[in-house]
Amino acid sequence: MGLKNKIKHHFHEVLRTKNSDHEIALGFAVGTFLEIFFLVPGLGLLISILVLLIYSRLSKYALLFALLFWNVLFIAPLYILSYHVGNLIFDVSPAVDLDASFPVHILSLSRRFLIGHLIVSSVFSILIYFIAKWIIKNYRSRLN
Repeated sequence: MGLKNKIKHHFHEVLRTKNSDHEIALGFAVGTFLEIFFLVPGLGLLISILVLLIYSRLSKYALLFALLFWNVLFIAPLYILSYHVGNLIFDVSPAVDLDASFPVHILSLSRRFLIGHLIVSSVFSILIYFIAKWIIKNYRSRLN
């Protein structure tokens, strides 16, 4: 079974669970946010496990499916987008000079990226919620 078939199989399993449309879509949206927002590989998974322990009504399968879905190929362009969104919010600073103010420049670049990344992660998660809920409703209506 190829990777595409495995993903399709797991996607169909998620949709066949007894969870409500809202719980599945919310699980996928939360998983999307956690995987996109946490920059350290594996940290999103650890935080997801904690979230699942606290919020038992979230669809565990959908949240874990989201973690698998958002792999490095999708994440890298979002990091670039995050930096550009941060640049729209904060003034673009001149090129970095290696002098005593270098740590200030690093802080400025980090702030731009992190604020932009928070915005991008939030917007993608909200969009994913509505897209997932629409897909789930359509899929389940075809089954009935």
